[in-house]
Amino acid sequence: MLGLRRGSAAKVDCGALELRFALEIPDIARGRHRSKIEEVRRSHRHTVTYCNEQPNGGVCLPYALGLIGEQAYEDIAIVAEVLALPGVFLGTDFANWLLGGRLIEMDQEREGALVLYFKYDVWTHAGRVVQPGRVQSKWGTFPVYQHGTWEVPCRYGDWVRYFEMPPRSLFQEYAASTRGIRL
Repeated sequence: MLGLRRGSAAKVDCGALELRFALEIPDIARGRHRSKIEEVRRSHRHTVTYCNEQPNGGVCLPYALGLIGEQAYEDIAIVAEVLALPGVFLGTDFANWLLGGRLIEMDQEREGALVLYFKYDVWTHAGRVVQPGRVQSKWGTFPVYQHGTWEVPCRYGDWVRYFEMPPRSLFQEYAASTRGIRL
């Protein structure tokens, strides 16, 4: 576990817990996830909206960083999959590496910022700020949604931190320095 402290830039909140519990949708077919979000709307008011942008594959951190669809990332992800290197493709190890002093934290959220969610000081989810109070993120292997900062499942944590969006090339540096993958 990383020894992260909740500094002045961290926003502690949990949002509407009943909604967040309702958004804890069990593993279902990808195509049904969107309709489940709409079902939740009937019992819990929310502003979660489906985004037309639906990249194939990938999860929240590569999506938030704009890596999905980038040739260098896709090539490294294929190599990592073939070599069975966990964390390179999914993002957990990469997130921890970024949090090891490679990100510039911001005092407040700004459009275009990287937002990282934490639970018990452990990174859990990533998105990008599209406007104050609004985040766009890929929910695991499910679709991309635009939502209020706290309109996310409870498992995504109870506090957020905002960072300047890092350059995409950091992923290549990570893959080369920690996994020995160079392209």
